[in-house]
Amino acid sequence: MPQTEWQGVKVGTLLKMAEPYPNARYAVFKSDDYMECFPLSDTDNMLIAYMHRGKPLAHEHGGPFRLVFPNQACYQSIKWLSEIELTSDYVEGTAKKIALARIR
Repeated sequence: MPQTEWQGVKVGTLLKMAEPYPNARYAVFKSDDYMECFPLSDTDNMLIAYMHRGKPLAHEHGGPFRLVFPNQACYQSIKWLSEIELTSDYVEGTAKKIALARIR
């Protein structure tokens, strides 16, 4: 969906409000059994979207909350975002495990 309009809160803004511990280095984004881990330095411009094209984000499109990545295609975002965990160590995401299983 090129040129699509998302509304929400930037992850960087949310994390500043949360005041993470100094040893936090990674954010783990979770959606049921799916999770992805990113360095905090990569999360500033990610968006937790709750609206799409001026309307509340429908469940079939990832609502109520969807993690949208800058410069990524819509299918690469994380639908049904349910939790963000901050960690000091990298956590292997389930997407990488699934991808490795498909390659074999």
